[in-house]
Amino acid sequence: GYRQELSPDKEERLLNHDVQSQEITLGVRPEHTDVNDEGVAARVDVAEMMGSSVHLHVNAEGHDVIIIVPTVDMKGNYEMGDTVHFSFDGKVAHVFSKETEKNLEF
Repeated sequence: GYRQELSPDKEERLLNHDVQSQEITLGVRPEHTDVNDEGVAARVDVAEMMGSSVHLHVNAEGHDVIIIVPTVDMKGNYEMGDTVHFSFDGKVAHVFSKETEKNLEF
């Protein structure tokens, strides 16, 4: 149920490569996610303190996801079983062909 528009430059690259509508695999680097009050709901499986950040291993809609939260931005502690919400900006999303696994932008 989460919807994120791609950035205009990503949309332009997809159009320039004549990418047709298709099922995709979406990729986002863990450090490009934000924990907030809205977005994709996820259950914390492991919260791993790594010094300057906490690596949250979560399950979101049946998918294992890692979220990196800088400790400077933390709004509390994360415990196993907690529900968090995360989002990301459309400029950091990577779009891959589900069939070939190739990045569709390049």
